[in-house]
Amino acid sequence: MLTAAAASTAEARRVTVLVVTGPQPPAVRAGGALGLYVAGRGLYVSRQEALERLGIQEFVERRCGTLQRCPIEVFVSVPSLGAQRNTRRFDVTIRGEAWRGLLVSERTRIPGLLAIEDIGGTVRALERGEEPPIEARPTANPAAELASLDDRIDDARRAQGPATWFLALVLVALATLALVTREAVLARGAIAFPLAALHLAIMVAALEATGPFSTTLAVLAGVPVALGLARLRGEPYALVLAAGIALYGLVLAGASEANSLSGIGPHPWNGGRFYGVTNQIETLLLAPALAAGAILGGWRLVAVAALSIVVVGTSETGADGGGLVVFAAA
Repeated sequence: MLTAAAASTAEARRVTVLVVTGPQPPAVRAGGALGLYVAGRGLYVSRQEALERLGIQEFVERRCGTLQRCPIEVFVSVPSLGAQRNTRRFDVTIRGEAWRGLLVSERTRIPGLLAIEDIGGTVRALERGEEPPIEARPTANPAAELASLDDRIDDARRAQGPATWFLALVLVALATLALVTREAVLARGAIAFPLAALHLAIMVAALEATGPFSTTLAVLAGVPVALGLARLRGEPYALVLAAGIALYGLVLAGASEANSLSGIGPHPWNGGRFYGVTNQIETLLLAPALAAGAILGGWRLVAVAALSIVVVGTSETGADGGGLVVFAAA
């Protein structure tokens, strides 16, 4: 009787997880849906931390029957023992049923890149026969797409430091020159520059050319663009600023991946924010929004305020609750 009950329980199981240290064998990757995930948050990760956050211990290497394999197999690569720099992504492969192509997750909005929490959630949902948070998107060559994505994430990570430093230095220089010379063109250029640099950096990311040199060049190219816009005065200048904020909102809603993989943007490589508006971007957008609202005034000020709050705060765009409060107060 007990044997029959145990057999029935084993047959009801649907998922097994196999933990891999290091790269997964090509034979495993060739037969399923592929993805990458970030093993931890912050500067360092470890095998223990990754396993704890995955929360899949009860599914590891279990059997679904005496002589049969489980219908669904999830292969998860984890870091080696000991703390290590959080600078690489780890493989995830789901095999079985209709699992083919590229793994996608709404939590990251970057096709192929998964949040670690969604892996455990997917395993449990598949076991219960429910809709999992991770899905498979058919694609011709998922391995090549993941390799390209991994390179782009590394490029964005390396570009972040130089791009941020050049952006800050140029902004301080423009603001200082405006104060010293009392030139209105320089003041308007200083306000428009962060918005121009942000858009140019996203354009570079959309072209999949993100890297320290190309992103820094895009930031520097924002100077002539901003000074060109600064030739406008009054309402035309304010409307251009408002249009720049609106365009950024459209990018967040329709091309989130380009923003995420930009050197000036979220930091998906450290497992924190995968998309939307960071504190840095929020700060860069605040001055243009305030300037546009102050110049336009009246009901148009209210329109600019509403536009900015929507871009920064709604889940479909910036998804930044703190930024929403800051912009509402400002």
